[in-house]
Amino acid sequence: MNATKTLIAVNTSSPQGMTVTLESTSLFLGILVSVSMLVGVTIKVISKFNSISNSIRDLREDVNKLSAIDTTIKGIYKDVLLLDKRFDIHVQDYTNRKDTIQMLLGQLNEKIDHKSERFEGEIKDIERYLEKREDYKIRSSATE
Repeated sequence: MNATKTLIAVNTSSPQGMTVTLESTSLFLGILVSVSMLVGVTIKVISKFNSISNSIRDLREDVNKLSAIDTTIKGIYKDVLLLDKRFDIHVQDYTNRKDTIQMLLGQLNEKIDHKSERFEGEIKDIERYLEKREDYKIRSSATE
């Protein structure tokens, strides 16, 4: 049996150099294109992973900021509730004072009415006394 060897891009006549054929050039260019595509795909994958990593880092920073803001808002909410309770106390105090003042004004009106009725009664008594003496005439209006 005869074993034959197939060599690509080798010229047996010139042992000093290498002969470039169309097949070897296309094989070499195919390898270069494949390697460049693999490098390109690898770069795209790495850049996607980096962008995802940066997005996750940004989200973590945002969550930390939001938690700080949330803590601040909770503190402000507690302060607002405290102020609301204080305001309710002041409103109740105002209502109580208003009711007290209205009650006092009502009592003053009753006293004034009572005094004016007494005063009118005393004036009538004086008018009757003066009419009995007949030397004094009572006017019916201020123009007389």
